[in-house]
Amino acid sequence: MQFLFVLATSLAVIGFSAVFGQEKPPPLAQTRFIGEWINVDDIAFTARRLVVSKAEDTWSLETFVPTIVIVDGVAKEGDVLLGKTKLSLAGDSPDEKDRPFAFTTRDLKLSVQYSSLRIEKEELIVETFTIFPDKAEAKNYRTLEKFRKK
Repeated sequence: MQFLFVLATSLAVIGFSAVFGQEKPPPLAQTRFIGEWINVDDIAFTARRLVVSKAEDTWSLETFVPTIVIVDGVAKEGDVLLGKTKLSLAGDSPDEKDRPFAFTTRDLKLSVQYSSLRIEKEELIVETFTIFPDKAEAKNYRTLEKFRKK
């Protein structure tokens, strides 16, 4: 009888520790993209501010570029919305649920920008390639910018 009590108690403890010992899985990498991001550099080449959002299964990126507005003869800095683009997520394999990379394309009419996004430590790293039409006098270029969450 004592053996059965010890066995039953042991099984109960194992059962409880299995239930209570389960930790909530960490959030998927892509959730770290969501929010407003501010360029860490004094000079912003492609964006001063970014807003990443998710509505249902659709991800998007709003890009705000620096601008100077003259108000009563005084120059004031501000941000202008360049536009909202679809953000595509990517993982290390097609079956991976964790998607730590994102990509977007923006058609600026005079050029096309291709951007990749990833998070390193607490910074959003955005690498952008700006491509001009073949007959344009402007040259293609690449920028690398870092953003911090607001």
